Amino acid sequence: MISTNNDGKLNIRSHGFNTLEDSLFAMNIMILISMVLSLDALGYF
Repeated sequence: MISTNNDGKLNIRSHGFNTLEDSLFAMNIMILISMVLSLDALGYF
């Protein structure tokens, strides 16, 4: 199971989809961080 998962990840990276997934993942993290910061600001202020 672990070897197949590693092979799948290597396949995705070789096909160039890793950058797209990384950018979408980074965008989601930035949105979550901004939401948490806004909630913290409302809670503190």
